[in-house]
Amino acid sequence: MKLLFFVTAHNSLSQRLYTLLSARTLPRRLPGISSGGQPTQTSSHSPLHSHTVAVEYAIRPDTMAEAAEIFQPDLIICPFLTKKVPDAVYNRWLTLIVHPGAPGDAGPSALDFVLAGDDGKEPDAKRALDALLDSEKAERKEWAVTVLAAIEELDAGPVWAYASFDVPKNISKSELYRGPVSTAAVAAVLTAIRRIETAAAARDDKLIKPSLVPPADASFSVSTYRPFPKNTTHTRPILPAAARALSPLTATASHFARLLRSADSQPGVLSNALSPPGKANKLFLYGGKFVEPVPAHLVKPGKIVAHRDGAVFLCCADGNGVWITHIRQPRAKADTIRTLHPKVPTIMGLQSLKWAAPLGLDDPTQVQDWTFQNWEKREGALQNVWVEEEKIGDSLVAYVYFPFYNGASDTQQCVQLRKAIEWASRVRTPQEEKDKGQLKALVLMGGDGYFSNGIHVGVIEAAINPAQESWDNINAIDDVVEAVMSFPGGMPPPFAKYPGIPEPRENVPSLAERGVLTISVIRGNCAAGGLAVATAADVVLCAERAVINPTYRGMGLFGSEYHRFSWFERCPDAEEYIRAMIPIGAEEARDAGFVDTILHASSPDEIELSAKAHIRSLVSSPYSAAVDFPTAPWCAAAQKIDPSPSTSLVSGLLQNKLAFLSTLDRPLRWYRALELQQMALDFWHPVRSQRYHSRRAAFARKIAPQSTPLRFATFRRRNGEVDEEEADEFDDAPGWTPEEAWGWAGMRVPEVLSIRSSSSSSSSASEPTTIVNSPVKEMTSYFKASTLDDALSEKLSIAPTFNRGNAVGTDAAFQEVLYTCYYDGARE
Repeated sequence: MKLLFFVTAHNSLSQRLYTLLSARTLPRRLPGISSGGQPTQTSSHSPLHSHTVAVEYAIRPDTMAEAAEIFQPDLIICPFLTKKVPDAVYNRWLTLIVHPGAPGDAGPSALDFVLAGDDGKEPDAKRALDALLDSEKAERKEWAVTVLAAIEELDAGPVWAYASFDVPKNISKSELYRGPVSTAAVAAVLTAIRRIETAAAARDDKLIKPSLVPPADASFSVSTYRPFPKNTTHTRPILPAAARALSPLTATASHFARLLRSADSQPGVLSNALSPPGKANKLFLYGGKFVEPVPAHLVKPGKIVAHRDGAVFLCCADGNGVWITHIRQPRAKADTIRTLHPKVPTIMGLQSLKWAAPLGLDDPTQVQDWTFQNWEKREGALQNVWVEEEKIGDSLVAYVYFPFYNGASDTQQCVQLRKAIEWASRVRTPQEEKDKGQLKALVLMGGDGYFSNGIHVGVIEAAINPAQESWDNINAIDDVVEAVMSFPGGMPPPFAKYPGIPEPRENVPSLAERGVLTISVIRGNCAAGGLAVATAADVVLCAERAVINPTYRGMGLFGSEYHRFSWFERCPDAEEYIRAMIPIGAEEARDAGFVDTILHASSPDEIELSAKAHIRSLVSSPYSAAVDFPTAPWCAAAQKIDPSPSTSLVSGLLQNKLAFLSTLDRPLRWYRALELQQMALDFWHPVRSQRYHSRRAAFARKIAPQSTPLRFATFRRRNGEVDEEEADEFDDAPGWTPEEAWGWAGMRVPEVLSIRSSSSSSSSASEPTTIVNSPVKEMTSYFKASTLDDALSEKLSIAPTFNRGNAVGTDAAFQEVLYTCYYDGARE
């Protein structure tokens, strides 16, 4: 069928459905892994359905109607839509709405009400909300996603399918959405499509029409095969950010945290709880995932008593505290440029507002530093990074977890992660090896919602000097990758200076030389630099639910993290994927070579169990079992080693790796230098930098797009039209020289770049095909909107955000006014 998606944004759910339904194939057969850790024979990649899928951003009613008229879809699906579908569309084409609520529920804040504690017993919305704020209610244990036909009344059309799910305790809205909601939505959408195809087949003309009637069993959940409990769903209005605010002077920590979790991602809780003494300024607050007891001598309700990992610990009325991890400044009424401020870690935001000192954050006698001094896991505690170890026979496996918020890693988080990896992979003493075993595998676990999405564009956008912060961040994450890679002869000296630069480590053999295999477990979505971190490992396991975005280009970046080595060695079509800028599913990622093995499990717990079962089997197997354990090409058996029959799988794979590395005609550092030279152009070149700075601002500030990219709305291509990012001219950097590019970063041209390939090996394929000297047309860009009174001049200069202590007013979750301005982008 021809399927047309209407979306407010092409988010994680719409991308997941897109990868499942689109007919995109790259045949390459590799085994998968069941939840029990055993190999399963699977065929080459083929989507669940070979549909033609196009995507249209729901910008205006007329553009939506125009898209349907041009594309002439068989069926329209709205996976994530915050606007009403025009009647001219749903009256002509059957249009399915994916509503994150059970049958009978209606309204834009379905998940918010559920997580706030609405059990559905009170039909009146105002009384229900008053009750939620008055006291903490028992959590609803079951919820659902409903797929229904669009009609005039919102969320009231005929139900074609719905899938129910259990609501985990203490889960945030974004976690619920990316996990149980997305899984249920996929099941419901696929069932609805099947039922619609059946209903259409019964018609004489075989056509899909809005008049089709759902089958009787559509009132039963596709997951539990029973109807949803009656009289527990109602129409609820939008739940504003300000309506969720509780006072820590009177509320319990668990109640305060629940309201925070219900507003996670958007819109946040608009509260003055972090306002300095004597003020009542409000901020949007995020967090609430962790509630801990406050030591008796520190109990001060309404006060910040500690900080850790960029978050603050706010004491509440019951003597417990809640961790607030991120904040966002509301727009002031006087702001002339009406875009959202970026969401940033709490301490960074408070420092930028100059609230840190009044709140006592600069005085350890008032606010204690609760930073952990080692990497052990603390149950129930806020931790950005931790390490778990498992002894398997005489072997040791170290697992490094880093569930960063939304998968983004700022400079200091990258430093923290690199230090954890260095600690986990340290050379152990003989006594440690006797007690725990010899380290055989270092495993990067990421988070369960996101493995990683790379650098933190929100922190960069809020920085005083975004270009310099970008440079620091990319070098910090490059050093994370270097901590996972194996440099023949040991780790080279630090490449670039930034806060937290690694200490030189001389005479330390590489991980491969020490017999340590590296593994990445992609448990959730993964994109750009985060995927490059994962693919640097020798083995990549990937959950079948994960959505993979192997590209940087949509953000206006060339990319780094050694992707020109790992992606191009792993995937013959890497350049095609980079330029396509299209999300892919786990099967296609495996078939392309980005990942090695699929984990056939659904829930976070099942995925982790499946991964660990596979790793135990890998570490315990002989080299003769290599065929059952796909790896990166550099560990493959083509390196002509001759292991003995007693060689372990780990040892044999690493012998292959060392043999491969010995054949490279360039040092590994060449790839980093190559990438960073291009990134310097992205950050500082007067023309080239416009593409990155404008796109970063649009992303971090939630600026609504004014058109749908042609790579998604393929039916709009005319006469060879392409997106700006698809054109070769997008890479233009007129007149640049290597000396100038590195000079912007305060460095000289690295000597390693003078090394040229002496062969036509695959390494040469990773040199960029960038056009850098052709003429370019003058560009306008939607750029960052600063709150500084003097931020606007004849040209928009980069200026600090989050720096006004008197910001008041209201804010909107989605801002649809696009401002354009000229930007010279040269030096800040």
